[in-house]
Amino acid sequence: MGDNGREPTNVQANTVAIRRDIGTAADLALVRDFSERRMPVEASRDDDYRFRNLVETTSDLVWEVDQRAVYGYISPILRDMLGYGPEEVVGKKTLFDLMPLKEANEVTRVFTFAAAAGKPFRLVRNTQLHKDGRPVLMETSGVPFFDLRGKLCGYRGIHRDITGVREEDDLVKTMVRRMEKVVEGTIQAITLTVEMRDHYIAGHQQRVAQLGHAIAIEMAFSYERIQMIRVAGLLHDLGKIFIPMEILNKPGDLTEDERDVIRSHPKAGYDVLKNVAFPWPIADIVLQHHERMDGSGYPSGLKGEEILLEARILGVADVVEAMSSPRSCRPARDLDSTLREIAKNKGVLYDSNVVEACLTIFLDRGFKFEAEPAASPSS
Repeated sequence: MGDNGREPTNVQANTVAIRRDIGTAADLALVRDFSERRMPVEASRDDDYRFRNLVETTSDLVWEVDQRAVYGYISPILRDMLGYGPEEVVGKKTLFDLMPLKEANEVTRVFTFAAAAGKPFRLVRNTQLHKDGRPVLMETSGVPFFDLRGKLCGYRGIHRDITGVREEDDLVKTMVRRMEKVVEGTIQAITLTVEMRDHYIAGHQQRVAQLGHAIAIEMAFSYERIQMIRVAGLLHDLGKIFIPMEILNKPGDLTEDERDVIRSHPKAGYDVLKNVAFPWPIADIVLQHHERMDGSGYPSGLKGEEILLEARILGVADVVEAMSSPRSCRPARDLDSTLREIAKNKGVLYDSNVVEACLTIFLDRGFKFEAEPAASPSS
C-alpha cells in the first residue's frame, strides 16, 4: 500500500529543469499515471493466452494461410489428425498440398473464387491424405482477414475431421436401402397375392403404378410425391383379395349385387392399409381411387377437390390401363379410343390437369407400358 493507504499506481516521472525569473533553478517533476495505459496491454496478453489455449485444445484443426494459401499457422492437433508436425507444414505447404490432385483442383477453385470476392467459404468437403497415406475426410470453412487498407491478407479457418460422420452416414444409407428393399419386396408380394387369384388382372397394379408414376413426373411432382403415387398404385386393388373368386372370374355381365361387391374393394383395401405406418396417406389414396370429379364415383361420392390429387391420378391411370386390357366379355380397346374416352370426360369424371398430363405422355412422350397388358375384369 502507498503512504496514503491507496493501492500503488504505476507512474512514470519526468523531471525537467526550468529557470525562474529570479535566476534560480528548480526542478519540476511531471508525474503521469500510466496504470490505464498498461491495463490494455495486459488484457491483450490475457486474450492471446486464452485464444491460444482454446485453439490448441479444440478437436478441430485451426489454421491461417496467406493470400497465396501458404500456411502461416496450424494448430498442433495436426499431428494427431494427419500425422505431420506443424513445423513440417507452416511456411512450406499450401491449403491444398495435402489433398489428392483432383480434390486439390476443386478446392483451389473454391478458394480462388472466395478470395477474389473477399468472402468466406463454408463446409467445403474435401479429402486430405494422412502422412501414412490413408484418406481423411474433412469439412473446411474459412473467413478472410484484411490489412488496414482493406487488402486481403489471407484466410483463417478450421478443418473438421468428419470421417466417422461419413461412415455413420454410409451405414444409415445402407440400412435405409435395405429397408426400402424389404418394403418393396413386401409390397410386390402383396400385389402378386392379389393378382394370383385372377389371371385377368395379372400385371394390372404394376402397370397402373407405372402410368401413375409417369403422370406425376409430367406434372412436376416432388420425388417423395412421385414415390407415394407409385406405392399407392401397386396397392390400389388390394381389397380385391376379399372378393369371392366366382365374382372376380365370372365371364359374363355382373348382377347389381355382384357389382356392389366389386365396389367394396376400395374400402376393404383401406381397412387393411390404414393400420400400416406409411409415411404417406396411402390408405386414403386407395380408398378414393374410384371417386369421380362430378361425385358419381364410389365409395363416398366425393367431388372435385374433395378427392386427393394422388387419387385422381390413379383414377385416370386405372381406367386407361383397364380399357387397354382385354376383359372376359370384350377385347381390349385400342389406345386411340381409350385416350378419346378420357379426353371426352375431362373435367366431368376426371381431373382436367391429370388428363392433359396423361395425353401428353402418350402422344408426345411416347409412353408405353413395360409389358403387354394382361386380361382384366372391370376395374
